[in-house]
Amino acid sequence: MASIIFRTQLRHSSEALQFMLRKRFRRSNPESLFFYTLHKCASTLFSDYILNNLIGLKHVDYALDLYKGRLNLSSGKPLTFASHGYVYGPIRVSGMGSNDLIDRLLNAPTMSADFVSDKIALFFVRDPRDILVSAYHSFAYTHGYSAVPELRRRQEQNRAEILAMTVDEYALSRADNQVKHFTTIHQLAQACHRSVILKYEDMVDRFDHFSSQLTEYVDVDPHVLRQIQRRSRPRTQERENSHRRSGRTGGFRSKLEPATVAALNQRLSVILDCFQYPV
Repeated sequence: MASIIFRTQLRHSSEALQFMLRKRFRRSNPESLFFYTLHKCASTLFSDYILNNLIGLKHVDYALDLYKGRLNLSSGKPLTFASHGYVYGPIRVSGMGSNDLIDRLLNAPTMSADFVSDKIALFFVRDPRDILVSAYHSFAYTHGYSAVPELRRRQEQNRAEILAMTVDEYALSRADNQVKHFTTIHQLAQACHRSVILKYEDMVDRFDHFSSQLTEYVDVDPHVLRQIQRRSRPRTQERENSHRRSGRTGGFRSKLEPATVAALNQRLSVILDCFQYPV
C-alpha cells in the first residue's frame, strides 16, 4: 500500500515539475498569438490594455497603425507575422470587405484556414444583436475618423448613410453581415488546432470562467486580470455620447422593437444556435 502511495506521489510530483517547466519555457519563448474579434466587442479594451499586458508577448496592432497612418501604405508590401514573441490584433473579422487596402495588407493573409491552422488564436465574440445596436450608435455618432484620407471619406459616407436610418432599420440592414462574420469566425476557430472562443458575456457576467479560458494558452499577471475585470464592468448609467455607452449584456431587448428582435432571431438563428446565444 505504501509503495502505491509513493508511486502516486512521485507521478504527481513529476507531472507538476513538467507543468512548471512547460510554463517557464512558454514564458521565456512564447509562440505568437493572434487575436480575432468583431467591431463593438470591447476590442478597444483589448487593444489598449489586455493585449499590451500578456506576459512575454509584444503587442502589434496593424489595423490601428493603418488607421492612424503610421504605415507606409504606398509600398503595398504584405505585413509580416513572427512565429514567436508577439500578439497580433485585434484582427477584426467584421472589417473584411470594408476597405481594399486593409483587406490586401492585413485581412487577406490572416483570414484563411491555412494561415491559422498551426497558430495559437483567441476568438472574441458578442451577441450579434447587441453588436448591431452598439454599432449603430458608434458609427453614427461617436466613432472617430481616420487620419488616412481614403479611410476618412469612407467613414463619412458610412456615417451619412447610418444617420438616415433608425436603429431598427440599421440592425435589419446589417443582419446578413453578422451571419457572414460569425460564420468566418466559426470556420477559422475550427481550422485552428489551438484556439479558444471567448465571449463578451462571460467577461461581464462570468469572469472566472472568462479568465480561465483567456489564460489557456497565454500567461496573464493576476493584477492584470483584476484590472480587466474592473475595466469591463458595465456602466451604471448609459452615456449616449460615449464610445462605450453601457457595456451591459442583452441591451438590444430594450433598444429594438419586438418585431425587429423577432426578425433578427429568425435571420440570425444559425449563428445564435452555433454560439449558444438565447433567443
